[in-house]
Amino acid sequence: MKAFIVLIALVSLGAIGCSRSPGYYIDHGNKLFDGGKYDEAALNYRKAIQKEARSGEANFRLGLAELKLGQGAEAYHAFTKADELLPDREDIKVQLGDLVLIAYLSDRQRPLKLYDQLARISRELLAKNPKSFDGLRFQGDLELSDGKFKEAADSFAKANQIRPMEPQVVSLWVEALFKEDEFGQGEKLAQQLIQKHPDYQVIYDLLYNRYMGLGRVADAEALLKEDIRNNPKDKQTFLQLANHYHKLQKQGEMIGTLQKLLDNPSVFPKSHMDVGDFYYSAGDQANALQQFQAGLREDPQDRVSYQKRITNVLIAQKRIDEALPMLDEIIRVRPDDLGSRAMRADLWLNSGKNLDGALREFEDLVKKMPADEVLRFNLGRAFYAKGNFEQARARFLEAAKQKNTYVAPRVELAALGQRRGNYAETLRYANEVRAIDPRQPAGRLWRCVGLTGTGDYQQARSEITSLLRDYPQSIDVQVVAAQLEMTQKRFANAEAVYRKLYKPGAPDLRPLQGVVNAEVSQSHFAPAVQLLTNELRLSPNSSKLHSILANTAAVAGNADLAIKEYQWVIDNNPRDVDAHIRLAGVYVSRGDTNSGLAQLQEAKKLEPQNSQVSQQLAYLEIGGNEKAAIADYRHQLAIAPDDPAAMNNLALLLADTGGNLDEALGLVNKARQKVPTNPSFTDTLAWIYVKKNMNDTAVSVLSDLAKKYPHMAEFRYHLGVALLQKGDKQKAKAELEAGLSQEPPKDVADRIRKAIASI
Repeated sequence: MKAFIVLIALVSLGAIGCSRSPGYYIDHGNKLFDGGKYDEAALNYRKAIQKEARSGEANFRLGLAELKLGQGAEAYHAFTKADELLPDREDIKVQLGDLVLIAYLSDRQRPLKLYDQLARISRELLAKNPKSFDGLRFQGDLELSDGKFKEAADSFAKANQIRPMEPQVVSLWVEALFKEDEFGQGEKLAQQLIQKHPDYQVIYDLLYNRYMGLGRVADAEALLKEDIRNNPKDKQTFLQLANHYHKLQKQGEMIGTLQKLLDNPSVFPKSHMDVGDFYYSAGDQANALQQFQAGLREDPQDRVSYQKRITNVLIAQKRIDEALPMLDEIIRVRPDDLGSRAMRADLWLNSGKNLDGALREFEDLVKKMPADEVLRFNLGRAFYAKGNFEQARARFLEAAKQKNTYVAPRVELAALGQRRGNYAETLRYANEVRAIDPRQPAGRLWRCVGLTGTGDYQQARSEITSLLRDYPQSIDVQVVAAQLEMTQKRFANAEAVYRKLYKPGAPDLRPLQGVVNAEVSQSHFAPAVQLLTNELRLSPNSSKLHSILANTAAVAGNADLAIKEYQWVIDNNPRDVDAHIRLAGVYVSRGDTNSGLAQLQEAKKLEPQNSQVSQQLAYLEIGGNEKAAIADYRHQLAIAPDDPAAMNNLALLLADTGGNLDEALGLVNKARQKVPTNPSFTDTLAWIYVKKNMNDTAVSVLSDLAKKYPHMAEFRYHLGVALLQKGDKQKAKAELEAGLSQEPPKDVADRIRKAIASI
């Protein structure tokens, strides 16, 4: 019986709980709101709305709670709903109007929707009461925004008659008068507001800026001093006066004003930080550092804040070796300070002191903050510095995708396009930069490079002419102009530009490289080598110079000199992957394939994720170690899965070695989807058809290729084999002999002779 009574009681309580009215939740929410418990108040108002969705009061009160919680968007929606449900409530319209006004003025686009909404609220308030203070001030706000300064001043004047000397209204009234060139009236009104509300800082700033604009410097200074007398504990006014003296180059007065902050630590705590920040923003790094170091000694409780500022100064002074240990200490104390970790990684990257550490750090930071496009961009920079260009490109693409107005990754993608020889890609990303910022110099410059690379010389010349007009002293622009001359085989013109820019011993080696390229392009190998030899006497330890000399010697066919110089680079930097790759190329060019393979194997140890290394290894392994070649092509595709050349090469190798023909067919079709006009990819497709005994299809495809590219011996060889498999020996022999007449490479020639012998 007792249990039954308890059950009845519980059911009754549940019924009471379920029957609570919207009014109960609103009243309970109001009590919580008055007690400062805005989260709980909002929860109760939402419960009231669940009970009665058309409760205007609940929506209004929810908007007030959301405002307290800093949730502007949620407050806007709640007030908008409340205004729809209770259209006669003036207090709701005022709250909504204030929120709309803030949103409207905060958005540079000045959204028409918000403008119309505020205009409607103003009209409704004034229709109900022509002397509505809020209706008039909203009307004045819109008129001021529209540039109707006289009308705005009239509206604010009427509002002031209703509620005299309301600071926000009067300051806007003063602004309207100033813009209407009614300075005398505006100045008088501003002074009245200062007398009435001496702590209202907005009016001081408004009047100070007007005085300075009119050249009334003494009045501006007097106003700041009056502000200090009225607000003696406001440090910002002291800093503003100090800045005033700084602009006027009154060093003594500036120092004296700042000293007042330093002399009163009880009134102005952390004044060393404030004064240090002032000096730093003024470009006085020495005094900024002195103030931050003093603050570090006197205020150890805020040690990290001072250390961060000291680090910024040291970086600005290029004292990287001092900045890094301080960042290490900050991170030791606060290992979760991601900003300091990012700064340290950036220093490692920019200085080249710890590229591996920078790469690891940026990888970890991107995992922790995946939405930060700058971190992702810097991760790309770290991959680039390590020579892993495919990974760099992937990160730049991600950063660009994350923010469609982010210029930096697009500039790097344009540069990578040039490096890959894909000038269409360079042009694409340069055009994206131009769409974001048409005057951005880097975007314009890379657009010129892209136009040059894609053969649009007329447009490229127009672009470079415009750049030379805007930036006549820019070495970057002049170098690109010279590159255009080189591309159009105007070698003498290009050389003249490069020689004008070239200064022996200068750290910027692009002009020197340009002179060398111009000489080499004209087959003037000896002068090019001599110029580089002379330059090396000035900078004997320059790895870059040794690399340029090695590259030049390789092009000139001087393998001994090229090997000697590449070896110097490797001896001085064993981890230089590019030097290993280029040295491998020189060895192969003179028939020493084993030495070439050894250099590439070493490069692969240094950078396992370098797709260029895998590609070249696979190429050298064909004909001797096809199994390894297949593994390297697969590795290359794991690194760069969208590389169509790697897909084609692996497909061809699988077909030649009795591999999975269906896999080969899938690979080459994917490659052709990416580059449908590449004849070599079509040839690979046809060769797979031959291997699958689909001879009719193969002959059809290969016949078209042989007609379009009659000098391609490999195409004729494949066509001959297909015809031979069909039993047409006469046509097969004719195609094979035609291929042999093109003097193909030895391996192709051997295969053709073997096929002819089998007929």
